[in-house]
Amino acid sequence: MLWYRHRSAAGGQPRDMDPIGLLHYENADVEKTFATERFNITGHSKGRAQLTISNMKPADSAEYFCAARSTVCHLLRLLYKKLQ
Repeated sequence: MLWYRHRSAAGGQPRDMDPIGLLHYENADVEKTFATERFNITGHSKGRAQLTISNMKPADSAEYFCAARSTVCHLLRLLYKKLQ
């Protein structure tokens, strides 16, 4: 299960999706920019998964998305590991 954040740029211009992290079964890998105690990914990628943001701030205003597909998640997890 992959988690993303999408914020609008100044003036309403489109902006890229920011990857937050990946949940592979019960193991969460969170991007360094989100690796704080405020962003937490829990659950199981084959069932229910949650992204929890604590102590939310105005800068956290965005649309948050999750994506799940076994083949895509596996390939992206391998790519994610290689990029770290």
